[in-house]
Amino acid sequence: MAALIAGNSIPPEDARRLISAHDGNVALLYIWQSVNGRFDAEAAARDLCMTTGEITAAKEKLDRLFAFASPAAGPVESRPAPEAEKPPQYNAQDVKTILASGGDFKPVVEETARILGHPLSTTDIATLLRIYDWLGMPAEVMMELVNYCSELSRERFGASRRLPVRDIYNEASRWAAEGILTLDAAEKHMHEQKQLRTRTAEIAAVLKLDASRITATPLRNIESWIGMGFDNEAVAEAYDRTFTNTGGLSWKYMDAILRKWHAAGLHTIKAILEKDSPKTHGKQPAKNTGVNKDDISVFLNDSDSRG
Repeated sequence: MAALIAGNSIPPEDARRLISAHDGNVALLYIWQSVNGRFDAEAAARDLCMTTGEITAAKEKLDRLFAFASPAAGPVESRPAPEAEKPPQYNAQDVKTILASGGDFKPVVEETARILGHPLSTTDIATLLRIYDWLGMPAEVMMELVNYCSELSRERFGASRRLPVRDIYNEASRWAAEGILTLDAAEKHMHEQKQLRTRTAEIAAVLKLDASRITATPLRNIESWIGMGFDNEAVAEAYDRTFTNTGGLSWKYMDAILRKWHAAGLHTIKAILEKDSPKTHGKQPAKNTGVNKDDISVFLNDSDSRG
């Protein structure tokens, strides 16, 4: 097992794994075993008011959570959190051992191979093992992750592109950093991301762009506008005024318009037309440009000065 309780604290990585297990019996057995420095099913059952069957089941699950950690005779030094350490490099024997253990990792490998449409190499399996063992992601969450990554890959690149297992690991690292290590958290995250992709595609259509070809910086702009709470019509109005005043799609200019409206609490087309129509600037341009160009220039300069 990985590092046990040092003093009065549980190492962060161990705590994350225990939380991901969704099993109070596992957490209690972890604490009991760290205090006693050994495993004794009957003694643990007596001290924890459980049956020996419950203790045995908890022990099996605990061992799966810490499949490649060394058993500890007692409390040891806490290891750094995984963000501060390099992930372990598993070799072919490690892979063979975990696949032969009869745990819930092997079904993940089989399901990943099915979804990706090809057998996995030892390197691929070792990469999945880092997600399972190092990041502490439960098997059922990994299943959701693989399906999610496959769906994203098809949306972005088409069905013909082979999804690298390394991409799955990178996404798993983001999930782990955000604490997405349970089915509930995974489902919530995937739902939110699907809504975000839908809104992004709608705004891309407003801007007359192909959503699959938007580069990173414009994508961050669009996602920030969604986060600010603008509806599609408001973004369309900002696009129209940007095009009128600059002769094209200036991301910086359009972002300045929307941030100015956001600062004023204007997020719907109704509020914008009521509070920031051409009449509010005391003049009537030949075309409804709305936002005063001088106002936006000041806002752009202020933004630049803020870095």
